Amino acid sequence: MKLYAHYRENTYTVILEPHRSVGYLAGLIAGLTSNCSIWISKFPSGQEISENIAISSFFDENDDVWVVRSEESKAPISVGNKPKEALEYLSLSQYSFYESGKMWVKVDVPFEGIGAHPKELISHEFGERYFGFSIRNFKGKNYKFFVPKLQCKINPEKSKIAIMSGSIRVSLYKDKENDNWFSLFKAKTIGGDDD
Repeated sequence: MKLYAHYRENTYTVILEPHRSVGYLAGLIAGLTSNCSIWISKFPSGQEISENIAISSFFDENDDVWVVRSEESKAPISVGNKPKEALEYLSLSQYSFYESGKMWVKVDVPFEGIGAHPKELISHEFGERYFGFSIRNFKGKNYKFFVPKLQCKINPEKSKIAIMSGSIRVSLYKDKENDNWFSLFKAKTIGGDDD
């Protein structure tokens, strides 16, 4: 989802997954605007939106987001290291997956040199039916791999990610042992259920 964040006289393009929370979006905008905290609204002088709401329930593709209140960071900011489009992410599309044992599905995403990248610049998220990870500032670019709807449900608490020298391995813990993982992504079928 692409949104346009307005802060003072500047407009920032923010690209992120629609399931993310308003608080997550506010944190991204705070990083772009060099603030330690910001509060956002759908309108320039609108009411602040609660941090726990999913952005897709409030915003549509290409919507405007307005910073209605902010607290500036006291630390000096190096402007030269913060490009305006810092939150543009390139999607990683190559991957392989396989079932491992009775309860695991392993997903390998090749990424040459990732083992030497600072671990604090790699983040991940698991949900019952989705997962994703993002890599910030790898040779000046940001990358992401995201599956918005998995073939079957997983246990988010038991799933994990491992950074290898030339790839990222995601280990998904199945919700049910007998689930059939013939695909990683859930395909929409005619007459099929959406569970």
